[in-house]
Amino acid sequence: MIQVTAEHHRARDSLQAILTAAGGKNRFDEPNFRISWGMEAPYNNRWILERWLPPEVFGTPENWNARETKVLVFPYRGSYEHCFTFENPDGSFMQITGAAARHIVSGILYGQQNFSDTERKAALYRREEKKDSDYTKFAMDVLNDENKFEGQPHIYVP
Repeated sequence: MIQVTAEHHRARDSLQAILTAAGGKNRFDEPNFRISWGMEAPYNNRWILERWLPPEVFGTPENWNARETKVLVFPYRGSYEHCFTFENPDGSFMQITGAAARHIVSGILYGQQNFSDTERKAALYRREEKKDSDYTKFAMDVLNDENKFEGQPHIYVP
């Protein structure tokens, strides 16, 4: 008989204490930031940082119920939303450390306090445009028959 069990991961209490010290608590005396284990794509098998958002961010219960097609209850106590995935630049697993978590939370809070919503939104658009541009350049390099590496023709194998 095959038995399927869910894999469970829990961040160390000391790590949550570091996050709470760096990010504070919300009006319900819960931490503004928490660490969770990603179980679904694209965060599968990665530690993720989640940030608490107040209920006002989601609008009013009336507007929520009118626009939601899923069976979701309005988040009266707010909700935690993904804000960072802990992984190496190549996308591989990265073990979380207190110093890394503190640094990420500090950066998020710095950005919130020192940049307007418009500036943050513009930065996100620039980042996505750069990703698109980089991928387009990579694709064109792969498809270009005239590419040369050290002066010699070659074939890309992605």
